Amino acid sequence: MTRAPSEELFGTALQQPAPSKGGAEKPATRYMKPTRQRPGGGNARENGPTTCMEGWNPANFEYCTMNIALFGGTFDPIHRGHVNVARAAAERFQLQEVWFVPADIPPHKQNMQVTSFHHRYAMVSLALAGEKSLVPSLLEAQDCQAPSMPRPSYSIETVLRVKAMLGRRDRLFFLIGMDAFRDIALWYQAEKLLQECAFIVAARPGYSLMEVTSSLPQGLRPTAKELAEMRWSKKQVFLQLPGVTLGILSETHENVSATQIRAAARRGRGLDKLVPHAVADYIRKEGLYRASRSLHLAHGRVRRKRR
Repeated sequence: MTRAPSEELFGTALQQPAPSKGGAEKPATRYMKPTRQRPGGGNARENGPTTCMEGWNPANFEYCTMNIALFGGTFDPIHRGHVNVARAAAERFQLQEVWFVPADIPPHKQNMQVTSFHHRYAMVSLALAGEKSLVPSLLEAQDCQAPSMPRPSYSIETVLRVKAMLGRRDRLFFLIGMDAFRDIALWYQAEKLLQECAFIVAARPGYSLMEVTSSLPQGLRPTAKELAEMRWSKKQVFLQLPGVTLGILSETHENVSATQIRAAARRGRGLDKLVPHAVADYIRKEGLYRASRSLHLAHGRVRRKRR
């Protein structure tokens, strides 16, 4: 039986299966699109691919139990650009859910000042309220991790944990912006991470295929000759390379940065244009991103900024 994701993945408890008349529990209901008659007789569930990895054809996606994307980041704070990218990815790649996974300790920001996790997670939850397919996740909250000592939130560990919880016919994707993808070769166990799930890269307008592939680790990077021989158009859903599958999302881009948001918070105006209204209200209420307030280092200690 396909296992439902653990409650630890989300900020709210999942609905438990209701007892049947005979007293036994009914299996948890999984999301699946209605059965569609396939040409030549039979239905999709009877004649569909044996695994959802076959063919990398979006026409096969609906026969999977779930298509889920992980969208990780610091989210300090989450802004309108994050939400719009996730919506566009869900539509283009037929994702049932996009899980927003704030990193408790971002590996690349261990010695930088980062807003405390509970504030960042609260803002993610507020931003996604009412979004049917966008889900806040506690996957990388420190309390969800086995070690007692704080440690960085590595994406490869998160991906492997999620894959162990999903069913055989489920598909996992990793949603990432082009700015972050440029440094993917420097990530912890980067090659293994890229081989564990398909990546969806939210590229900037005017991007080139060379720009995307040149960011891959050396062992997965195509040669100039291989790249020249590729027949690929921006209308294609996936680019299949040896050891890695890339989906390119080029329709959505909003030039919003944390620097702009902090400046707007200090000015006390213009914040609602950059972040969802509920997030803007939370920032004002909690006094976040003001130079005179406390900031937290990524590993949890507090350092007060001098006036």
